[in-house]
Amino acid sequence: MHVVEDSSPRNTLSKLSLRLGLATAVIATSCGVSALPAQAASLSTLQKQAAAASAQAAAARAKADAAAQQVAAAKAASAQSASRVAAAASQVDAAQGQVSSAGVELSASEQKLANAQRTVLETRQQLQQARDYDAQLASELAAAQDALADAKGAVAAGQAQLETQQSLMGSAAREAFQQQSSIEGLATIFGSQTPSDLSQRLQWSDTIFDTQAAEKARLDLYQTQLQASRDLQAQIEARVSAAKDASAAQVRIVADLERKATEAQAAFQSLVAQNQQALQQAQAVLSANQGALGSAQGAQSAAQQQLSAAQSQLAASQAAIAEAEAEAAQTQKEIQALIAAQKAAAAASASSGSAPASGSSSGASGSVSSSGFIRPVDANPGSPFGMRFHPILHYWRLHAGTDFGAACGTPIYAARAGVVLSAGFSGGAGNRIVLGHGTINGSYVTTSYFHQSKFAVSVGQQVSRGQLIGYVGTTGLSTGCHLHLEVRHDGTPVNPMNYIP
Repeated sequence: MHVVEDSSPRNTLSKLSLRLGLATAVIATSCGVSALPAQAASLSTLQKQAAAASAQAAAARAKADAAAQQVAAAKAASAQSASRVAAAASQVDAAQGQVSSAGVELSASEQKLANAQRTVLETRQQLQQARDYDAQLASELAAAQDALADAKGAVAAGQAQLETQQSLMGSAAREAFQQQSSIEGLATIFGSQTPSDLSQRLQWSDTIFDTQAAEKARLDLYQTQLQASRDLQAQIEARVSAAKDASAAQVRIVADLERKATEAQAAFQSLVAQNQQALQQAQAVLSANQGALGSAQGAQSAAQQQLSAAQSQLAASQAAIAEAEAEAAQTQKEIQALIAAQKAAAAASASSGSAPASGSSSGASGSVSSSGFIRPVDANPGSPFGMRFHPILHYWRLHAGTDFGAACGTPIYAARAGVVLSAGFSGGAGNRIVLGHGTINGSYVTTSYFHQSKFAVSVGQQVSRGQLIGYVGTTGLSTGCHLHLEVRHDGTPVNPMNYIP
């Protein structure tokens, strides 16, 4: 028959406490004799020690179970915190990358803005130069316009003089033509009264001639000056027109450059503002992620502290287990010594015919199995022996016995004759009785009765098969009134239904 071994701290301590009881049972049942007075006193002491060790084992077992659950919970919390820390660290790395990218973009846009501002400054300088040049051209234009006005005045005056001179010259020419005759020269000579008069008349003729020649020369000069004034006027007008066109073109070019530079500056300013806002947002995200990382790290640290505390408590419980094991080993040595003495006494008095005491027998069922066991309670079996999900602790573990559903207060009977190894409260087992039935097929067999409401026997008492030992209850880790029955071979649980009819 294959048996599932439960190696949990609870089962280990159960084995220790049962070994104490087993040895005590051997003392009482070996060879079917009573102990000597001195040995009985030692047995009583050892029974008390066994009961105390059982209580210590139960307490250590409960602490070890609680500590193991705390360690498991702390490990889960630590793993969850570590996962959160890793996620937060990843988010911080991503946010730092975003901040770095936003910083690079901001630097690039700030450089573009600086270039645009420099271009605007240069363009404005060019515009100022163009405006200065335009002012210079305006000044030159004003001077040229003054010169043009003067030239126009000179042209008008020259035109007037020319017309006057032409009128004079025309009158003189008409008069000379009208007075011209073949005897005019003779009249000048013969009409003179005296040589002086002749000389005067000749000089007057020369003067008139010279005057006419001078007037003619003056007329030519006026015509030349008038043409020169007209030419100068045309040159000045052409220069003024060209200067105006050049100035207007320069102003338009520079104004267009300033407009474009101003637009570029505004665009880059907007880009810088956007990049600054992006950087601030990335920094805010980074700050939030760093805060989350700090919180996660704090939670992880707290979880680690809880884990350390739980592990320390578990170590203390394991130390208590070791101490209980050492005490049990020592007690077992003493019990083995008493067993040896008891066997010697039994051998010496084997011929006396003494027999163990027996109690009343009133079993729950008349049916007896081939191994000499009866059903200890008048109820049908329920939850069987084997691995199951614990209804209270909520994890899988060995259900080391068989449950019999019965109302609280239902009598419980000894499944087989034996000795009461223990009777008391035992953690999750509640009020429990353990009976030792001696060696069967090479193994020491015990039966255990869990969750009782009340006991009817005490430790060390001999009981017969079917004798009342207690009453059904729901003490310990129990979800309702029932009897949990266990059968063990040398402390190892086996299926009770292999023995119980």
